[in-house]
Amino acid sequence: MEMIFYKDYMVDLKKQIDDLRENPDEFQVYDLQMEILVKKAQISYALSRHKGQNDSLFYMNDTASGKRSQLKEDVAFGMFQHFFALGQFLAVAGEATDLSEGEFTNLLTVGWTYPVCAVGFSFRKKGKPTAQSMKMLFIGLNNDEDAASYAQRLNQPGFIISRRPFATRQLWEWK
Repeated sequence: MEMIFYKDYMVDLKKQIDDLRENPDEFQVYDLQMEILVKKAQISYALSRHKGQNDSLFYMNDTASGKRSQLKEDVAFGMFQHFFALGQFLAVAGEATDLSEGEFTNLLTVGWTYPVCAVGFSFRKKGKPTAQSMKMLFIGLNNDEDAASYAQRLNQPGFIISRRPFATRQLWEWK
């Protein structure tokens, strides 16, 4: 199965997110939404600024019990920092629309074996004429061999992105 690694992309993405968190006043508008599926839990992290209004939301959803709880920002972001520090990444092309949400989650995580992170990020920095945006779905892996194992276990040709730059109506790299 052909696959493209996204480690370099994730390094750049983390720098962009760190810049937003450290220097939010340098951004005219932004919308950062991240969700990670790991160990039968969904952790969500959202920051936005539109028309001068700031908003944020950080929570965890235990998928086994259905219990939801709010998290402190640093606790929620810590889960994403751990994800971004993994050794390799693959990205999903998003071509499994005939599956239920539970089936799609089990397919992505290979039965909750691998962490999966969805990231939607758009922003325009102050003084810049245009906005940038991206929306991708990443699988976190330890290394290249782990990525090959994931792809083999997944056994879904065309599900993993095999060429870059990637862009569809639903998912896209930076534009």
